[in-house]
Amino acid sequence: MISYTLGGGLGLLSRRYGYAADHVRGIDVVTADGRLRHVTAVSDPDLFWALRGGRDNFGVVTGIEIGLMPVATLYGGGLFFDYAQAREVLDTYTAWSAGMPEEMTSSWP
Repeated sequence: MISYTLGGGLGLLSRRYGYAADHVRGIDVVTADGRLRHVTAVSDPDLFWALRGGRDNFGVVTGIEIGLMPVATLYGGGLFFDYAQAREVLDTYTAWSAGMPEEMTSSWP
């Protein structure tokens, strides 16, 4: 969860709500000097930015405070088909996904 969230976090709700990293409010991190710090955009904007996708080596993240999205229903899962059905499945997927609302997220493995 931490690497997903701090690495950007492109998930099922991204088209409507943006990346998971955009909703991080605070981060608990142990920095290289051994200090446990609670970092926010106000308390330490540079470190906060760096921890939310600026890459590694800024410390060990031990906790994240994140804003939640108002989602009442979420459907997810995987569908698997035999290779012999590939053309039909791809054609159906292409037609189906073209008509979906902009906020709908769909992916092909």
